[in-house]
Amino acid sequence: MSRGNRFLLVPAVLAMALMAASDAEAWPNCTDVFAATYPGSTTENNGGCQTCHQSSGGGGNFNVYGNDMLSNGASGAGPACTGVNFAAVLAAIESLDSDGEGNSNLVEISANTQPGWCDTQNAACSNSGGTPPGVALDPQPASPANTPPLADAGGPYSGEAGTTLIQFDGSGSSDPDGDELGFAWDFGDGSTASGMMPTHTYSAAGNYEVRVVVNDGQANSEPSVASAAISAPPTNIAPVADPGGPYSGEPGQTITFDGSASTDPNGDALTYSWDFGDGSTGSGATPTHSYAAAGTYGISLVVNDGELDSAAATTTVDVVILVASQPDDTSLYDTYCLGCHGDPWAGPAVDDELPGLRRVAGARSCNIAGSIFGTSVFPDGVPEMRGLASLVSDADIERMAEYLNSRDTSGEQRYVTTCAGCHGNDGSGGRTGEDVHGESADETWEAIFDEEEMNYLACMPRSDVDAIADFLAGHDHDFDDDGIDDDVDHDDDNDGRSDDEEREDGTDPRDEDTDDDGLDDGEEHDRGTDPKDPDSDDDGKSDGDEVNVFGTNPLLAESTDAGGGGTTGLPLLLTLLVLLRRRQYR
Repeated sequence: MSRGNRFLLVPAVLAMALMAASDAEAWPNCTDVFAATYPGSTTENNGGCQTCHQSSGGGGNFNVYGNDMLSNGASGAGPACTGVNFAAVLAAIESLDSDGEGNSNLVEISANTQPGWCDTQNAACSNSGGTPPGVALDPQPASPANTPPLADAGGPYSGEAGTTLIQFDGSGSSDPDGDELGFAWDFGDGSTASGMMPTHTYSAAGNYEVRVVVNDGQANSEPSVASAAISAPPTNIAPVADPGGPYSGEPGQTITFDGSASTDPNGDALTYSWDFGDGSTGSGATPTHSYAAAGTYGISLVVNDGELDSAAATTTVDVVILVASQPDDTSLYDTYCLGCHGDPWAGPAVDDELPGLRRVAGARSCNIAGSIFGTSVFPDGVPEMRGLASLVSDADIERMAEYLNSRDTSGEQRYVTTCAGCHGNDGSGGRTGEDVHGESADETWEAIFDEEEMNYLACMPRSDVDAIADFLAGHDHDFDDDGIDDDVDHDDDNDGRSDDEEREDGTDPRDEDTDDDGLDDGEEHDRGTDPKDPDSDDDGKSDGDEVNVFGTNPLLAESTDAGGGGTTGLPLLLTLLVLLRRRQYR
């Protein structure tokens, strides 16, 4: 019997009886039976009333799945769904394909799709209208199973150590599914590569096992193996050094170095020459060494095959200090300094984006203590750092200084953390107004011990001062453009007074006329006038005008000037000339 004729046999009265329980759901108790029969399915939850009905509100119009229920014993179920064995009805139609899309009702329910509706683009399906929106109607076809690819390493390969660039060929690899392949090569000497046709030169003679594994995006192939026969070159070729590493340890700890990965294309025995970066040397493939102080050391290894040396190969060793049962230096710095000064080595020494403006790499304990507790410029400490006075101990400051000097630090960084607070970020003045461009290491070192305001910097090693001097020497070596470096020329403004004398006088060693009165500082010193006061005798005329225009004495007030010698009539003459000029224009 066709499905259409079967539907005509369903009495309208029976349909109405089945729907009498609720407008929203025809068989509320029947949905409970459905859920109990298919506990792992969300078909009924997703479709609601439209699992069996054409309308989201239920009603007398059933979809094809609901009509198959009626045709297989659901008639007379009643509002309580107890008039028939509803679970048996569901079982009876599991093998049917109610919507005609190609899967049984049970397959659809197991896939959480709708046995009463189908994808209308499928010509075999028989929707009757009112398809529920946003609900999966049909099971999706399963993706075909992936088949792993097959690798082919090509080969065999051959060549000469140190000279032959061998091209490997994995183009024979394939994938049954036609997927694009990725290649992972292992050349058997510790070297690897990717790509279908990589190249490689072996550094030492020998027979090597070459492996390649290909991947199709989902699975790896089994490795494919080829051989590479590498002969020694007929002439001697220099060996290749490999110092291993990097290494790390603590001061006094024995560190074992390993240069055994060094190679010789001719297969010759090697001797090893090590430079441990602290003035010590060693020999042998695996020497040991300990360092006295924390720091980062550059390690160099040269190997020799009996005739030729290798090029020097380098690595590093970090020697650190570990303090038991105490916070490490990083946590101390992070707690007290990071928020304002940032990572010490992460950017420029002067960084306007930081709250503290300057990074403090290279700061010594006296730099830190001076900033917190006071210097001549900041007697009570830098305002932003005074709050640390009750929070940090001398031991904390020492350990933070050790951390800030645990890496290489430039001369600029050392200058910025030590001197910039007083002399400006580049040495051109700052709070003290003293320009230190071109200041030599000897001058700075002498000032630290001779000038009271700089005594607090005595904790600095001479190496810091040398680095700072190198930085300052890079700024304007010849300020006055006289062809003489500032290191040699100690009168930069050419006013007859040395830079040191001007600093003692309080005048500007970079300005020949500090008070801009027309007399240079040297001439004012010789005459006895005040080089910082443009009118030394307070008579209303500048010192320069008195000497160069009026011919009067810049140390005597105007009333005294008038009674002087032969040149004192000059002011009267000038006054007469002014009056004559005024009369001329009347």
